[in-house]
Amino acid sequence: MTVELHVLNYFITIVKLHIWISRKQGVAPNLTAFKEIVKVKFRIEKYIKPLKTILKLSFRLDGNYI
Repeated sequence: MTVELHVLNYFITIVKLHIWISRKQGVAPNLTAFKEIVKVKFRIEKYIKPLKTILKLSFRLDGNYI
């Protein structure tokens, strides 16, 4: 259940970001632009997640890097 909440929170954050950017630029929020933002964000996360896993594995128990 926590995984679903993390995804939901991330999605809500992206929605808020899109609304903020739209207001800053003085245009109405656009669903097509929002879909593109979601695609880009999840494409980025696809590459960041393995990096986070590698970094977690490189920690020793005392918190220092190996």
